[in-house]
Amino acid sequence: MLTLPVQADDWSQYRGPQRDGRSAETGLLRSWPADGPQVLWRAPLGVGYSSPAVAGGRVFTQDAAEGREFTVAFDAAGGKELWRRATGRMRADAEGGGPRATPTVEGGVVYSLGAMAVLTALDAASGEVRWSVDLRQELGARVPRWGVAGSPVVEGGRVLLQAGGGRGRSFVALDKATGAVQWTSGGDLPGYAAPIVVTLADVRQAVFFTADAVVGVAVADGERLWSAPWRTSFDVNAAIPIFVPASGIFVSSGYDTGAALLQVVKESDGFEPYQIWRSRVLRSHYNAAVLDGQYLYGFDESILKCVDVLSGREAWRGRAGTKGSLIWADGHLLVLAGDGFLSLVEATPDGFLSLAEARLLRDRTWAAPALADGVLYVRGWGELVAARVGQPPAAASAAR
Repeated sequence: MLTLPVQADDWSQYRGPQRDGRSAETGLLRSWPADGPQVLWRAPLGVGYSSPAVAGGRVFTQDAAEGREFTVAFDAAGGKELWRRATGRMRADAEGGGPRATPTVEGGVVYSLGAMAVLTALDAASGEVRWSVDLRQELGARVPRWGVAGSPVVEGGRVLLQAGGGRGRSFVALDKATGAVQWTSGGDLPGYAAPIVVTLADVRQAVFFTADAVVGVAVADGERLWSAPWRTSFDVNAAIPIFVPASGIFVSSGYDTGAALLQVVKESDGFEPYQIWRSRVLRSHYNAAVLDGQYLYGFDESILKCVDVLSGREAWRGRAGTKGSLIWADGHLLVLAGDGFLSLVEATPDGFLSLAEARLLRDRTWAAPALADGVLYVRGWGELVAARVGQPPAAASAAR
């Protein structure tokens, strides 16, 4: 069986290798032509908000058409559709419907979670289904108002995700090879954020952002280690939590809720999350900020801001289109607004400086972009676009 190699510059899951929106790539272009960065290819897609994942020379995402959801693979170099596999029933709503979660690619397998809570493992090379679990039927998973959105994370031999099922079935670990349930825990209602996996006080933990709390769960057995209440209108806790070195967890949500830094401390009787600060300085609606050193860069609704993560103080604010998402790379920010407007901004707390701007798409662009080998992959409403924003790999290597 053909196995796709994982390359150093792959972007194999939501928000990149570490789920933090950061790229290790260098050679980012410091200026663009008047009409924007070079578009390498465009490929049509069905509806949905699933971000691209890039691994082994392929781009994976999810879409929906004619009542069904699909996981799709494209050739990263030319945009040719390589395979398309139906993975569940389409969910429709006032925002257009379709899948919300981003595929996770690990060990030659694509783990794809649909808006109706069907998790499917597919062979990355062929698209063959290895196993599939309907989390509603098997675990009583609840589909929130705007569909299941928390992209699964693979940790060791487990696939971790938030199902929101009752009776101890909110958080779930499945065997990545078979889909068999390894453990379940919690009774929390589901939020929309993807989980992260971090080490706090030498304990490997999955951090979930539920409908009303931030929760730390032991990866090994699902034990609930700590939780901190967090309420947002309509239960839209959607922006992925951010790990802050020295046992910190940053969380933020929109609807005028705001943000907070939590310090998670191991005490004699367990873990305790202490709130270091909380304010409305950064209200992340659906895509999270990125952290570089001591500073966060992200959208406060529609205003791009730089915020000191340790104090919560605003360093600067600027305009970069409507609220959207961003990637940190090579000392800069690639800022993708929700209306398809792309900006290159210096990642410095000294002030807002936009170096290049262009409209890459003209339709709804709510999915987070991916960056691999100097190419930015952007999922719009109805198409997938690849644009060169960095030097080709050979040129970048020579520059180093």
